[in-house]
Amino acid sequence: MVFKEYNINYPPLRGLYEVDHLIPLEVGGNNDIKNLWPEPTKPFPGSFQKDVVENYLHDMVCIKKLDITDAQNQIIKDWYEIYKKLTPVEVEKYTYKKN
Repeated sequence: MVFKEYNINYPPLRGLYEVDHLIPLEVGGNNDIKNLWPEPTKPFPGSFQKDVVENYLHDMVCIKKLDITDAQNQIIKDWYEIYKKLTPVEVEKYTYKKN
């Protein structure tokens, strides 16, 4: 359904997209179709970089350095700006590692 909303043939070629939450679940997002979109994995920046931002914002909310509403507004406004401000150490820390 998400792909249809964006006129993308389903199923898309494997690895080109991931269904993503505009406001991530980690900071209070939901699974409503209005909050979902087919996020490209490439080119840079893509889904992997946004995942780093989602993990970072979740951590900032949990340690009370950022209000959840502020986190939601920041990711909506320009998640890539947040990514660009992260240090290489932070990017590594918030990169999800698959075992």
